[in-house]
Amino acid sequence: MSCNSEIIDTSIDLIIKDFSSIIRPENEWICEKKKRCGDYIFCVSMDPSKGYMLVNVNEIRHSELSMLHETFDILRWTVCVIDVNGAGKHFQSFQRTVEFSSRKVLFYELVSQKFLKLFFLLEHADELLPGDVLTLRFDISYISCAGMKKELEYGHLAKEWQEMNNLSNKELSSTNMMNEREMGLLNKHLFRNGNVAMKNSNNVDCSTHDISLKNNEKNINNKKGNSTECNYKLDENDWVIKSSTKKIVISLIEGKISVGSKLISASPVFKCMVNIDMAEKHSKCIDLSHVKIEILMDLLYYLDNGILRDESFFVAQELYILAHMYMMEELQYVCAIYIAKSLNCVNFNYVKTFADFFADNHLLKLVNSKYYEIFGITPRSCQVQEGNDRPDFNCYV
Repeated sequence: MSCNSEIIDTSIDLIIKDFSSIIRPENEWICEKKKRCGDYIFCVSMDPSKGYMLVNVNEIRHSELSMLHETFDILRWTVCVIDVNGAGKHFQSFQRTVEFSSRKVLFYELVSQKFLKLFFLLEHADELLPGDVLTLRFDISYISCAGMKKELEYGHLAKEWQEMNNLSNKELSSTNMMNEREMGLLNKHLFRNGNVAMKNSNNVDCSTHDISLKNNEKNINNKKGNSTECNYKLDENDWVIKSSTKKIVISLIEGKISVGSKLISASPVFKCMVNIDMAEKHSKCIDLSHVKIEILMDLLYYLDNGILRDESFFVAQELYILAHMYMMEELQYVCAIYIAKSLNCVNFNYVKTFADFFADNHLLKLVNSKYYEIFGITPRSCQVQEGNDRPDFNCYV
């Protein structure tokens, strides 16, 4: 079993000398640095403009494929200032990706992000500008999903398509789109062991303490709207997952089986988030604000029970995208089955485009196997000439 995804982690220090003289208004100046990691080239930059440090990170080789919507790559990066003692301060994280459903946000966007105000740096020059030298550290995690997928094989899922298509409904949890009350009833199973808690977005904030600094100094969070304190008291092993509307608290206790431990085991991306020294580890908060709370709960339910609680086309598709983004191969395999089960003459072309976009051979085979059943003909891509590959010249006789 193999996955076409690849995680590349690296760190780049951008050192800027004579900082106070360079940031004068008359200077049109941008500092950047490039670093090659195998087949990947990363570029970090800082532009002291409009009273702020504007920072940006980009992968300038493979990410062009994502710009053309041919892959589903993810770029995550954290920037901080290295102080006079060599410690990181004022961590801030960003993420860019391509969303299949809308394709509105290009991965390759050269829009810099506001980091710190220039006067703040100058006011804290003794701490942050030793010898008038600014050092920015960029911790980068790049997930590359380019290339064709090899078909995934799992022992407990290795069945013929015909058998999969006839799965008994009793084996699966079948629900429609859930309202808040129904969702609460289904989530009750997740919360029974006390290792998952769900709070409204205004009750839990991700601006938790930076546990890596001495005396539990607060990590200054410069993101707009995150100025309030965390109203939910976190234990040492608690982590916050931020969805689109709510925040979920999960417990990660080493050696204990829980929904949190299953999430980390299922996804090498989440495993990196909790282990690599980036902003998530400092704040103990994973930002999934692009994920709807219903889909996040569907994910946790699957991890806890091993089955989908809602096998509808919409949910299977959303879970598939989430599984692909965070390299959860088994869930992606299962969702492909239910996407194919929902095929009809109306959505067939959409699903075919969907499968081509993710370069998923497993899903493409399932789609092709349903083509004859839906349209009554065999697709050209499935027609194989019998015998050898020699051209038939009888047509010219």
